[in-house]
Amino acid sequence: MLKSSEWKKVLSQNSQKIISLYDCTKEIYAKRSPQIESVFGQIKNNRGLRRFVLWGLEKVKAELDEPKA
Repeated sequence: MLKSSEWKKVLSQNSQKIISLYDCTKEIYAKRSPQIESVFGQIKNNRGLRRFVLWGLEKVKAELDEPKA
């Protein structure tokens, strides 16, 4: 069992790790977002898709390969 002072130390260390990971993730996502999302938007628009019915990569690939009725 951790003492209160030990618990506060562990909590502080983990909080700092989480904050630094969040900052890194935020920067990476900011760079990714415009590049990738526009591609998916173009695919959906060109194929007349508004949403995928199925979940999972393999099922979505199969749905994209189906001819539109």
